[in-house]
Amino acid sequence: MKTFLELELHYWDPKYLHRMYGYEGRPGTGKVFKQMSSSWVAEITDIISRYGFARRFLDSKRDYSRADNKGFKGIYAEFILESGRVYEVKNYKDRYFCRVDDECNIIKISEAELIECLRNRSALTS
Repeated sequence: MKTFLELELHYWDPKYLHRMYGYEGRPGTGKVFKQMSSSWVAEITDIISRYGFARRFLDSKRDYSRADNKGFKGIYAEFILESGRVYEVKNYKDRYFCRVDDECNIIKISEAELIECLRNRSALTS
């Protein structure tokens, strides 16, 4: 079973940081750059050494249909998640682990539950 996860992306513009904090951006160029906040989803594929995880970052489809006129808010990244797999999600608000159940619900899990899922999966494939 598959389901979608949608994360809002945020951009910051040094022009506005300059007004608030006196940030100059790139001196002498007069250029203003936008930078996207880092939001991503990665499938956790294995345990590496002690509590390290092997990850496969998922591609996303961008949705600009709800973006504001400056393009700072309302931009979404859509990810496809599958049941039977575990994921790490990072957006501008928080970072967490999750899985998809058989009814396509996204369930947050702890790191201990994640490790147990990975160990159970490797025991089944051995």
